[in-house]
Amino acid sequence: MLIRPLLRRLDLRLARNRASLMVRREVGLGAVAEYSVSELLGQSRYLYGTYEYVSRSVFVGQVTSGSIALDVGANVGEYTLSAAFSTGPTGRVLAAEPNPEMRERLLRNVDLCGIANVQILPVALGASESQGTLTVPKNHPGLGTLSSNLFAGDEPSTQFAVSIRRLDDLLSEEDRRRLTVIKVDVEGWELEVFRGGRLTLAQARPVILYECWAERFEPQGARSLTPSMAFLEDLGYRNHVIRMDRHGRWHLRTVEATPDPLQYREPWTTLMIVAVHPESQHPARMQGQSPLARCGIFEMLGRRHRGDDVDRDATNSAI
Repeated sequence: MLIRPLLRRLDLRLARNRASLMVRREVGLGAVAEYSVSELLGQSRYLYGTYEYVSRSVFVGQVTSGSIALDVGANVGEYTLSAAFSTGPTGRVLAAEPNPEMRERLLRNVDLCGIANVQILPVALGASESQGTLTVPKNHPGLGTLSSNLFAGDEPSTQFAVSIRRLDDLLSEEDRRRLTVIKVDVEGWELEVFRGGRLTLAQARPVILYECWAERFEPQGARSLTPSMAFLEDLGYRNHVIRMDRHGRWHLRTVEATPDPLQYREPWTTLMIVAVHPESQHPARMQGQSPLARCGIFEMLGRRHRGDDVDRDATNSAI
C-alpha cells in the first residue's frame, strides 16, 4: 500500500514529458477506463488506483436494476461506467459531457466496457435552452465550466461553444419515475443545473450527489449555505456531507449552522454534498456498510477489507 504509490510516483516523474501516455485500469464493478497520466486527475488514478471512490460508491449505491441514473459532468466516465454495470440491461445511464475532448474519452471507455445502456449527451445542462461558452484550463482539461471568471487566474485556457439544455426536457414522465440518483460535477454551475430541473427534482426526488465550492457559503438566516444548497432545501431536500468511521462504515452528517462552514471541506476547496428528500419513493441506500468494498477499491489494490466479512443483507443501511 505504501510502496506502490512511491514507485508509481517515480514512474510518473520519468514519464512527465510523455503527454500522450494513456493508462487503462479497472475502476470498479468490472468497468474499465483509460486516462492520461499527464493530467492531475489521471495522476491520482494512477498513483492510488481510483479517484473519488467514496462519493462514487455512494452514487452507485443508489442505482438499482432497471433504474435510471444521471451523470452531469461525466468526464471520462468512472461514475457512468460503474452505474451502467449496476443498473443492468433494463436500466439506463444518461451522461452529459459538453467538453469534446472528455466526451471522446468517455465514448472510448464505453466501447472498452462493451455496454449498451449508456446514452451520452453532448450538451451542458442549465436553467434554459441556449448556447454557452465552456472554459477549460489547458493544464486541467477535466475542469471545464460555464461559470464566468471561475478560472480567471488560470492561464492558458481553451474555450468551446456548447449547447445548453434543461434537465426537465431530458426525461419523460415515465423516466422520472425510474430516476434514482443524479451526480452533478460542473465546477460552480450547479445552481443553473438545478434551476433547469426543478420539475424533475420535485417529482422524482432522486438522491443528488453534487460538488459544492466551500468558499461560496453565504448567510441564510441563522445558517450558512451555498445558493445550491439553499435551492435544494426549498424543494424539501436535506443536505449532508459524507463521513466514514475507522471501520470503513459510512454515514451522512447534516450540514448544520456553523460560524465556520469551511470546516466541512477537509481539506479541499470543494465538497461532495449528498442531498436526500425525506419523502422520496426511492430511499437512499448503500449496499453494504463499506463504500470502499462496494466500489471494488480493495480488490484493485490486492487486499481484503476487514468489513467484507460482514453480512451485506444484514447491514444494508438506509439514510
